[in-house]
Amino acid sequence: MILPEFNDYEFRVLRMLDMIDPPNERVRGGLTLKAERVLREISYGKSGVRSKVKNLLNEALTLGVPVSREDAMALRDEIVALNVAIEEAEIAIVSTIR
Repeated sequence: MILPEFNDYEFRVLRMLDMIDPPNERVRGGLTLKAERVLREISYGKSGVRSKVKNLLNEALTLGVPVSREDAMALRDEIVALNVAIEEAEIAIVSTIR
């Protein structure tokens, strides 16, 4: 029950990504090109991490493949690094707005 719901959210994330970063268009709204690039990289990173979580869960829950400690730790490290990048970008962008 949880896995199909999680998979459904993947499509919502991709739709939101297209809204944030339309194909072949720049996001407009007063941000610098660097800020837009950083936000785009974060959004792609978030989508990538989400996909890795989904794949890991799919393999474990549907195929019975156990999740190794190393895979879980590597994914956790990616999530932590992504959160740090988000916080740093937020601080940098907010400081340019004020």
